[in-house]
Amino acid sequence: MDDELDDWLPLTVARARQFRALVQTAFRARALTVSMQKDTAVHDETDEVFRLWNLAAMCSHVGEEEWPEIIGETVFTMLEAPQTLLATLSENQLRTKVYHRLAAVTEPPDLAGYPTARRIGEDLIAVVSVHHQRFTDTPLESSWEEFGGVDRWRELGTQNLRNLLASGAIEHDHVRLEDGSDFHMATGDARFASSVALVLDEVIRRFEYVGTRTDRGVLVAVPFRHQLAWKVVDGPGAALSLNAMFQWAQMCFADSVGPLTPHVFWVRGDDWRQVTRIDDGQPRVIVEADLNDALGMPPDWTPR
Repeated sequence: MDDELDDWLPLTVARARQFRALVQTAFRARALTVSMQKDTAVHDETDEVFRLWNLAAMCSHVGEEEWPEIIGETVFTMLEAPQTLLATLSENQLRTKVYHRLAAVTEPPDLAGYPTARRIGEDLIAVVSVHHQRFTDTPLESSWEEFGGVDRWRELGTQNLRNLLASGAIEHDHVRLEDGSDFHMATGDARFASSVALVLDEVIRRFEYVGTRTDRGVLVAVPFRHQLAWKVVDGPGAALSLNAMFQWAQMCFADSVGPLTPHVFWVRGDDWRQVTRIDDGQPRVIVEADLNDALGMPPDWTPR
């Protein structure tokens, strides 16, 4: 029983029990008592929710002797960093640390605090965050007003994605599978590596042939924060790639630190349409008429 996978965390039942106990200990060390609810810790006094999946995934990749330090530092970050970050950095420091990035919709504690952030499919939101050495802070949009407004910083954060792409820190691989399908991958150690998908045309110009046309759109998957995959829609071969990318995205999402979404999107400019679903545990590819036409598939074609 203890060796079975926990229902809510990417740990065995026994390790999840130890993990939750250490989380409660870390909060108690800061004079706070939390109750554990499924995959979240809830601050009893204010009912503030602290989500633990990413932290558990991080712990799953290291020895248990390292857990107290990792959990302690993360709890410190949760409690202290959001209250102090903007006030302690100069504008020049902020310029180098701000990023427009993809986040799971479950990450911000209150989505109402990000009214202009773009929602992407079921799982994603594009937010303005500040990357510190040990943590990432995503201030409420109202916090940016005294610094010139969130739109200004969203633009600067997008430029920093371009800088990251141009830095050479993002590696490229062209995956070719036995069924004839293929797709491209971009991978980086940087915390927001997969967020370069927000400047997708520039990713394609950097890693594919000069003059690659994207007028029929691009299939994109961003399963976790360090990797993205894409396939330019250029004919029926992209239909095979869509299936392959969906399988890959589900696998990476389930087994990676910093999960974002297991889904694939059809991207045309700033329009991201989710074209996969998981209903009652069953993965499905959703190809409507306009995507079918872009793929060049017959009207009666059914994705597998």
